[in-house]
Amino acid sequence: MLKKFLLSLPDVLLVCIVIYITYTTTLSFVQMLVISIAIVGGLVIRICKDVFTYIRWTMKLNMLNSYKEKIK
Repeated sequence: MLKKFLLSLPDVLLVCIVIYITYTTTLSFVQMLVISIAIVGGLVIRICKDVFTYIRWTMKLNMLNSYKEKIK
């Protein structure tokens, strides 16, 4: 639980920094668009990494289970 919180902390900090910058300075539409794309892109990359890690883990688990069945 703590590990998941620490891994998600950079995303939370990034959102807080963007909100702070947004309300303390006036940004143009293009600057806001670039910031939004960066945030969404970072989240998409993290989600894809987690999905691929889960797929790899389940494939390894399935291979181990099939190997154990062959040994029996």
